Amino acid sequence: MRNLWALVALAVCIAAPCSTAGAQTTAPADLEQLKALVAKQAETIRDLQERLTKLEGSSAAVGAQVADGPPVPTMTLPGPTSRPPAAGQSGAASALPDIAVFGNNLGRMLTAKGEPSRSQFRISELELALQQRVADGVLFRSTLAAGEGADFAMGLEEGYVTFTRLGVPGLGGSLGKRRLPFGKLNSIHPHAAPYAETPSAHRYLADPDGVAGNGVALNWLLPVPSLFANLELGAVRVGASDAVVARPDVTGATLPLGFGATGTVPMGRLWLSRALNTATELEMGSSALAGKADSGDAVRLVGADVTLKQMVGAFSRWQVQGEALWHTRRDAGSGLSHTRSGAYVAALYAPDQYREFGLRYDDSRLPWPLEGGERLLSLIWSNRLTESSLWRLQLAHGDRTTDALLPSRRGLTELTLQFVWGAGSHSHPLQ
Repeated sequence: MRNLWALVALAVCIAAPCSTAGAQTTAPADLEQLKALVAKQAETIRDLQERLTKLEGSSAAVGAQVADGPPVPTMTLPGPTSRPPAAGQSGAASALPDIAVFGNNLGRMLTAKGEPSRSQFRISELELALQQRVADGVLFRSTLAAGEGADFAMGLEEGYVTFTRLGVPGLGGSLGKRRLPFGKLNSIHPHAAPYAETPSAHRYLADPDGVAGNGVALNWLLPVPSLFANLELGAVRVGASDAVVARPDVTGATLPLGFGATGTVPMGRLWLSRALNTATELEMGSSALAGKADSGDAVRLVGADVTLKQMVGAFSRWQVQGEALWHTRRDAGSGLSHTRSGAYVAALYAPDQYREFGLRYDDSRLPWPLEGGERLLSLIWSNRLTESSLWRLQLAHGDRTTDALLPSRRGLTELTLQFVWGAGSHSHPLQ
């Protein structure tokens, strides 16, 4: 209120000079008007004070009635009792899934005669990928793929849910159809792998397109000090490979190339990783699949892998990686077991975030009873445009003594051109 009277006095001083000399020069009529104006403002202020007092009194009365009366009911909505984390935080659920599209274009510039895609550059596979965190610790991934071999009919390549909180520290799991965690490359989509052509051991002994299964698996992060140790066990249902060898076996039937088992398959993988220093990491792993073929033969696939990574700078790195696979088929009639093996070793160097140079050696046979194999030495150059788009060249030279997938030839030279493009916020599992 003192501030209000000070403002009124200030207004009076501004409207009429406050000095004695100024008052002597002011006309009597003007002074009378000014006095009347001040009196009117004072009356208005008193009226406002009275109204304010009445309002304060009525508010207090209402508050007392509410306090003395019955409690006001509250509305409770069904749903979680705790507020979910904000979008983008760990465990947050989103109303819209992350969506991405990937295209894998391949062209074989130099191949042996008889290759259907010889000297052609065209799209090999198109993927539509979705992922979303549906609850705290629950994430779904789904990939619809359309391949050139199926005339781009779209089908489900992967569709599974992962769980990271199952009541036991370090215990997680997955449910659904997915690329199985066998070795370092089988779980990776072809456009996300560091090679234009899959290593021979995986193409002939596992599956050219990757072994996938529909089922359940549990993974446990073992409590081992100063060591990353992850054990994954599961049981999945697999189907026969789409890559069927045209050459008949001794019974006159055709055999699927690769793993070759169908039905329920137990699986397992142990993955170990240790930091040797702040810039170097050593990884080792072992994987196993077992099942039965349609012919009744028992089939087993075992793999071992090792990877050494070293960061040279902020974006430059070295990586040396090798895998060995052993495919065993036990004939249901004779009971004899036959084991065929394959392996590859690769060295990759990335001087920056855009370029990568590689050297890879492949040596693999075909699973029994098929004959032949492949030995190739490849030079690889990659130029990354974005995080999901790149150009890649892979020049291979060596011998191929089987027509299972590509024409056989000794002393062959092949040049494969790859262009991968992608857009969207979906992230693929990496090595």
